Amino acid sequence: MEEPLEQTISARQLGAAFSGCFLGAGYVSGREMWQFFGRFGPVGWLGLCLSIALLGGAGLLLLTMVRRTGRHELSFLMVPWQCPALRHLLALFSVLLLFGVVTIMTAGTGAALHQAFGLPPWLCGLLFALLIAALSLSGLRGMISIFSFAAPALVLCTVGLGAGALLLLPACPPPAFQGGVGWLPSAMAFSAYNMFSAVAILAPLGRQVPPRCTPRGIGLGCTMLFMVAAPILLVLNHYPGAAETEFPMLTVVTAISPGLGIPYLLLLLIAMVVSAGTELHGRERVLRFFAVSLVAWGASLLGFGELISLIYPVFGAVSAVFLTGMAVHFCRVNWGNPNEKADGK
Repeated sequence: MEEPLEQTISARQLGAAFSGCFLGAGYVSGREMWQFFGRFGPVGWLGLCLSIALLGGAGLLLLTMVRRTGRHELSFLMVPWQCPALRHLLALFSVLLLFGVVTIMTAGTGAALHQAFGLPPWLCGLLFALLIAALSLSGLRGMISIFSFAAPALVLCTVGLGAGALLLLPACPPPAFQGGVGWLPSAMAFSAYNMFSAVAILAPLGRQVPPRCTPRGIGLGCTMLFMVAAPILLVLNHYPGAAETEFPMLTVVTAISPGLGIPYLLLLLIAMVVSAGTELHGRERVLRFFAVSLVAWGASLLGFGELISLIYPVFGAVSAVFLTGMAVHFCRVNWGNPNEKADGK
């Protein structure tokens, strides 16, 4: 059972928790930013703004519905119909997404430490898998405390390092950007898989956040997300060769000064721990924490970049289906059957 929170969540804590759910290694390293937005050139900025707006809207919708219904179960929120088969499918997909994200973060840890220090990726990934399994046992209070520290630190460090890169590194000729409307499905896929993966930790907060704090907290979280993404996109547009590496921003920071590689690596590790911990949070059994982590470690040996390119777009498409169900449920709660607010049926 999920432990209850004794105190309400402030707008600042909600903003840190909301942004922290999405600030994983792919986001902070620049890998996701380039794949989903940067490679489309100037129009990629439109995709970024659209994605953050969709995340904010979905977050506000989710917390409002949880507060009005008093329930935060995934099957209730995302499947508004009495359809056991669909709810079983949702449970299966949730486990697969959990496994996919933890696998990517585990692979990212191994790849980052290998790139920086030449350490064996398999050993670093194994230690990380055990760490996040243990961290997930801290419960919801522990995760909120981690978000309150980690999210602002990620924003400040990314802004500072991005500004340093733009000032100190010579600009390179821009790459040949991809045209067309590909930026739109890319932005929507990015929003869908990120929001779906965050529902498990955001939904319980709906009962703890005062109504007046919810819009301010979500707005603050969206602002933090943009403040991390903007300097990364600016840097990669000026230094596009880094986008070919598994950790573009780590490559850029190391080019400024090799000594900066270590603090930025620490920044990446914090992001990976937060992202993976978010996915494992809320699973009830201790053995399940460690079983998922160890199996994800084995799959992580496939490689960080390859996993992001394969898993995230596929999960984005499927996540969009269940998020649409959540939107339908929100409409039913607010404008449909009045009994649904009370009994959730």
